[in-house]
Amino acid sequence: MRADQFEAAPILGIDHISVPDESAVLCEGFDRLADDAKSAGVRIAFENTPFTHHVNTTQDAVAYVTEVGNPNGGLLLDIWHAYSGGTPYATLPALVPPEIVFGVALEDGLAKVVGTDLEDTFDTDFPAENGPFDVPGFINAVLFDQLGWPVGYRADVRRLRRLPVRDVLTRARGAALHCFDLAAQRRDADRSRSS
Repeated sequence: MRADQFEAAPILGIDHISVPDESAVLCEGFDRLADDAKSAGVRIAFENTPFTHHVNTTQDAVAYVTEVGNPNGGLLLDIWHAYSGGTPYATLPALVPPEIVFGVALEDGLAKVVGTDLEDTFDTDFPAENGPFDVPGFINAVLFDQLGWPVGYRADVRRLRRLPVRDVLTRARGAALHCFDLAAQRRDADRSRSS
């Protein structure tokens, strides 16, 4: 499966492959995976999940990726995992070294887990809107719109799976861009208040 993904990556124009922490329990395994990916021309972005035993907070993920220290292995900074793992967005600038971030995932969801952890992960991710995840606040905390990191928009909720892919992508992109606008408005308002 790994070889198939590495073979497909350059054909599909993929820059990085995201892996959950269940797939990389040991640092050596993640290090080897990052090395293997380099030969295929892609990077490996580690994605922590709050409901696992291994690396469940953003703080843990930063420590894990930093400990491995492979320049081809970095972090996928996901708002869902930061929110669900209890990481305050205001702590992210000091916590996350920009050079280890390979991508950012934006979405919104529910304040409390619904169903099993797996169901909550796949069925309650909404396009980035103005819900409990405070997407504009996350954007402003990490300022990734100014750092040039690749941004992914997630929308895994069941009701959206029934729609044509183009409609879901258009809605997710529009909602995320709206959040970028809201983030910029907040920054402007903060600058005006401090002047």
